[in-house]
Amino acid sequence: MLTETRSVLAQDAAIPVLRAVMFFLGLLGSAAWVRLHRRGSWWLFVASCIAGLSFWLIQIQSPFGLGTDEALTRGWAQTGVNLFAPSDDGGFVWGTPAQVSLAATLARMGCGEAIVHAVPQGAAIICLLLLFAIPLVHFRDKTTAAFCSILVGLGGIYPGTTSFAASLLHPESALALGFLTLAIAWATRENGKPRGDVRGVAFISLSVVLALLRAGAAGPELMVAEVWILAGLSLLAASQARLWLEQTSASPQKQRGMEGAILLTVLSGSGLLWWTPTQTVKGFADARDPGVALRKPMAWILENVSPREVVLSSRAYSASISALAGRRVLFPPLTLAAPAEILPEPFRRNRLWETTLRGEPSQRLAEHFNATHLFLGPGEATPTPGSGGSRAEPALDLIPVYQDIEDFRIFRLTKK
Repeated sequence: MLTETRSVLAQDAAIPVLRAVMFFLGLLGSAAWVRLHRRGSWWLFVASCIAGLSFWLIQIQSPFGLGTDEALTRGWAQTGVNLFAPSDDGGFVWGTPAQVSLAATLARMGCGEAIVHAVPQGAAIICLLLLFAIPLVHFRDKTTAAFCSILVGLGGIYPGTTSFAASLLHPESALALGFLTLAIAWATRENGKPRGDVRGVAFISLSVVLALLRAGAAGPELMVAEVWILAGLSLLAASQARLWLEQTSASPQKQRGMEGAILLTVLSGSGLLWWTPTQTVKGFADARDPGVALRKPMAWILENVSPREVVLSSRAYSASISALAGRRVLFPPLTLAAPAEILPEPFRRNRLWETTLRGEPSQRLAEHFNATHLFLGPGEATPTPGSGGSRAEPALDLIPVYQDIEDFRIFRLTKK
């Protein structure tokens, strides 16, 4: 059922339907606001946003960012090892320290695969709910709180931006800064008629300072900081807008009509309504591909290779073996943005790899690294004993144990 739903939602024709549904819910919410059904109006706008966000998030089928983002790739590789391998402090690359991420931490705590793989999606949903919650805890006046909550949740005075790309790419930072912003909103609570006094100034100042500190004032995490700075600005602007409407409207009915029109207008231009992550978010299109071909050999490794054993492979498949099969590898993944990394015993690692590619893996080095299997992908040549060099030490045999139609091959290193 879930697979069929994803295939339907992945069609381009489904996007206009989504936007029509979101706008219809917003239209009902605007009408409910005018008719003084403020709680119902709030829920309709929240439902519109949740529907829009869930439409995209449900399409993600593989760990988001695996193979397309350096930090997320390493985090998912460590997460896989924590899920399926013994719980220790080692990294997914044999002999290196563990990578730190929210998903890896949850995996070490014993959370299931479905939970840890949904960390980016969960962060996006939580950030959406935080955007709606910030005004609710900031204002004691329920009407002002509901009005500002809807505007901030929809995108506020910056309707072209969304927080959800930042949440998917940097879930830890987005959640940390979101809860900090919520705490500031609570600490600076005021009534429904803000006067632009020191509390409003304090809210924005603290938001900016904390955002810049968390993002280091530079780098990719700055996009996360911007989201919550804009949320704080939107909150103040929304509250001032309602105060102005209250002071200038000829009657409460006209005020409600203007407020309803503003809510619907902001929804119509909100970033979420027009968000198309397949075109704008790096790695989203790749995450919609379940990678069935690669998962077949990964499933074989998971079932037949002990968690304490190391799988030899080229750098192109290192992250996938750790993330999807939970087994440690000899080398880190090959990415253009890979940071300088000092591996322990680099000569021995390279020597084992060279002898394995010649079809004569060094028995001494294989036992040292606890390497028991060789993984080859399509286009990678099968090692042939005697293809180069001379045997100067005892070598192991490569026994084929797996091959499929996609030309993924696995060999077991065994004694002669």
